[in-house]
Amino acid sequence: MAVMDFGYRNSISTGGVVVRPLKALFARIMANRNAARTRRALERLTDRELDDLGIARYDIPSIAGQSRPAR
Repeated sequence: MAVMDFGYRNSISTGGVVVRPLKALFARIMANRNAARTRRALERLTDRELDDLGIARYDIPSIAGQSRPAR
C-alpha cells in the first residue's frame, strides 16, 4: 500500500506560509485590543488623576499606541 504525501505539512508547520501571516495578524489584533484597553482606562481617569501621572488628555492616543484621537 502506497502512502500519498501532498506536502501539506510544510504549509501548516510553524514556519509555513500559512501560519506566519496568521501569527502576524493575531499579534496585530492583540496589539490593537491592548491599545484600545489602555486608551479606555486612561480616558476614565479624571483630569486631576491624569495630572498626577504627568499625562495630558491629548497625550492618551500616543501613550496607548494609537494614531487616532480619543473619542
